[in-house]
Amino acid sequence: MFYIKGWDIMSKLNPELVAKVISDSYSLKILGAAYVKPRTIQSLALEYNIPIAAAYRRMKTLLKMGFLRCEKKILTKEGKRVGLYVSDVKSVHLTFQKGRLVVKVDTADSPEGETDVVNLLTT
Repeated sequence: MFYIKGWDIMSKLNPELVAKVISDSYSLKILGAAYVKPRTIQSLALEYNIPIAAAYRRMKTLLKMGFLRCEKKILTKEGKRVGLYVSDVKSVHLTFQKGRLVVKVDTADSPEGETDVVNLLTT
């Protein structure tokens, strides 16, 4: 389990889950595109050829993990309210040290040279 400093409430996640999510191609596309500018899940799914159901599942997981956040809600031309999502993840470092998986995440709002996720060791 690990602790994420500075995100919502103290979140506890499994390092193996982080490794799995970060290595997923759809999740990487969503995080990468949403880091550049806020995007709707529909536009991400269309642009990156991600099935819409898979895009929403990844979005839900990334939101729960604190890697993605809804910056604001907008109204479409059709009158539908949709979220604009942005990635807060600058970098993720996965290492295997002394028999343990170590995960460190740098966020967009962390001061230069500091890591927001600390002591991410499997138990």
